[in-house]
Amino acid sequence: LALLMSWNNGIIRWLLDHPLDVLKYSGDWKGIMAVVDFFLAEDASPYYIRNLPVPVHTKFVDKHASLILSILQLLDPEKFPPEVKNLEAAAGLRKKPHLYPIRWLDAMLAKNCTAGLEVLALPFSTLQNAAWKVEELWVVENETNLYLLPERKNALAVFAKGYALHRLKDIPFFSAARIFYWGDLDEDGYIMLEQFRRYYPHTTSLLMDEKTVLDHIEQIESIHYRYCRPSLQLHPSELAGYHLLLNKQGRIEQEKLQMVYVQRRIEEQT
Repeated sequence: LALLMSWNNGIIRWLLDHPLDVLKYSGDWKGIMAVVDFFLAEDASPYYIRNLPVPVHTKFVDKHASLILSILQLLDPEKFPPEVKNLEAAAGLRKKPHLYPIRWLDAMLAKNCTAGLEVLALPFSTLQNAAWKVEELWVVENETNLYLLPERKNALAVFAKGYALHRLKDIPFFSAARIFYWGDLDEDGYIMLEQFRRYYPHTTSLLMDEKTVLDHIEQIESIHYRYCRPSLQLHPSELAGYHLLLNKQGRIEQEKLQMVYVQRRIEEQT
């Protein structure tokens, strides 16, 4: 306590609200003080959170981010506004780009567009600026399905990484392609389908209809949380499937879908 109070008088106000943290972080205060001093004195914008020039382990700042931010917001609220809840944003740190794995389902497109690389990961900016001539786009919410999709002419598959799909909007070649969306058979999966269709209204869902649920009714697994969205803006067959799961308070894992069934339904998309 004496060490903290001699370090920065402003910390006293923070300690009054967090007295037990003096002991909780007793082995970490030297590093925390060094990181706080750096952020108060320096422009952190050239750095990522894991390569800051501070005398701590590279994971230290990540581990203590919320604690460090709360101290910074008290000591210098003008530089670190209290309404900002993320240290990276408050300090103006650089952020690693979010990468979306893609797989060309057409080897010729891979050759023409990415020098023959059939599987790679790209940031949103690259996807948005790509001028690829793609007739079919397959958006999947399960990474395994990215590799299960069969070869298809003039087609590309994208792993949307759950709710990260909200960034996949305003991509010109998406708007020009026929889109198939294959999401999870649970509430989140249908919410994401609804959201994605706001960006691309012409999206066709795959294996998310009433028939798929009925054909795998024995595979429904009960979940511990209750569905909280009884109504979604879905197509009739999708909504019927969603309500079947809602009424049973369950979900069907994509891995439980019969592979022969999956391949047949994919082949039906002509």
